[in-house]
Amino acid sequence: MLFQSILSKDLFFFDTHKTGQLILHLTDDTHKIQDGIGNKFGSAIEMVTTKMTVIELKAYGKAGIVAEEVISSIRTVLAYIGQEKEIHRYEKYLDEARKCAIRKSVTNGITTGITYFLLFCVYALGFWYGTKLILEDNYSIGGVFTIFICISYGILSLAQASPFFQALYEARVAAYGIWQIIDQSSEINADFDKGLTKYDLMGDIQFSNVYFFYPARSNVPILTNLSLKIKCGQTVALVGSSGSGKSTCVQLLQRFYNLQSAIARALLRDPRILLLDE
Repeated sequence: MLFQSILSKDLFFFDTHKTGQLILHLTDDTHKIQDGIGNKFGSAIEMVTTKMTVIELKAYGKAGIVAEEVISSIRTVLAYIGQEKEIHRYEKYLDEARKCAIRKSVTNGITTGITYFLLFCVYALGFWYGTKLILEDNYSIGGVFTIFICISYGILSLAQASPFFQALYEARVAAYGIWQIIDQSSEINADFDKGLTKYDLMGDIQFSNVYFFYPARSNVPILTNLSLKIKCGQTVALVGSSGSGKSTCVQLLQRFYNLQSAIARALLRDPRILLLDE
């Protein structure tokens, strides 16, 4: 479901979500959910959330994004001798995760210690009070022993279930991030079967006073008052420096982005289809 939802998103979604973070959701977070709602779910009696787990997972996600960016652009990093800078950037996020993990481990340790302390207190109380009941109130040894075992097993079960709470914490946090992606609506969805599908398009292509900004960088103009007409069968080359908007022109015709201030027209011979993107 998550993978299908990611594939159905428009390019604006990928402009605002890093590739490494999406991969982390697909691999690590889904495993956390499986681990949290599998056999460990039946071993816990409640679900408790913690902010430390949220911070830790976000730190790991940022570290994963840094690693993905550096590895995919390793030649550029080496060319500018940026190894030390990227290492420090990666270690910065890992250090945040380490501090959160330490605080979380201390909390879990205190909880487990208190649980076993109560268990041993029950042992001591059971031995003392059980002996008192047998000697003074004529309780049977079997009855006292049964009550003692029931209480002991109840506290022991709670102690054994406490480590599973952490899996539930992480599963809930991971599920929150995954459902945010799944529930995020997309204005352009290739899975929709509505609309007109045309397989034999023949006609001219025309850009009329096109202004375009990428949604993730609305302060950087890509196309400014672009006008261009390409006749049917004509071969045209778009030439310019990197980032001048050459590929953007093709992406607008393919409707990778939902046009707001741009008009990209395909003038077809079929009069029923005049303006594809208006």
